[in-house]
Amino acid sequence: LLMQVSVRLPFYVAAACAVLALFVALRFSEPRREKVRGRVSRYKELAGIAHEAFGRPSLRWLLLFGGAMSALSLGGFPLMQPYYAEQGVPGVFFGVIIIAQNILAALFVLSTPWIAKRAGRTSSLVLIAGTVAGMYLLMGLAPSRYSIAAVLVSVWMRGFADVVFSDYLNRSIGSAHRATINSIM
Repeated sequence: LLMQVSVRLPFYVAAACAVLALFVALRFSEPRREKVRGRVSRYKELAGIAHEAFGRPSLRWLLLFGGAMSALSLGGFPLMQPYYAEQGVPGVFFGVIIIAQNILAALFVLSTPWIAKRAGRTSSLVLIAGTVAGMYLLMGLAPSRYSIAAVLVSVWMRGFADVVFSDYLNRSIGSAHRATINSIM
């Protein structure tokens, strides 16, 4: 909309908003810190959480595997726009496609409990790894309009993997440290 007036106007508006946000942020003040008595130091608490997270081999491998799969699946998303451009999709539709993918991921999450329950833990984790590997192989070795279906499968996998990893972590970790360990992955 702003670009119809001038090509530079969106940048000027964004710069003005950033400067305004800077001045608003500078007006914030931090509350006074009070020392809590009878509490373990934060470093010892974090060391205990790290020991709980990485001390058990099954939990350690779940965190490492989940982090790797999330990084690999999210690493492909910046490559989708050039991939769509190579397939001849007009650039005007990129935003619409990304919104549709996010809506599909949200809808696909509804199928996750049903699939994960029937597949089991090991099969679900193998399904996630196979889907990520298959997506990269299919899109890299045989780019075509039909491999956009691989993108939809990867969108499903993204929603599936987040729910599966969170569920397995929540079952493996006590409630005292659950939020901190979930934020690691």
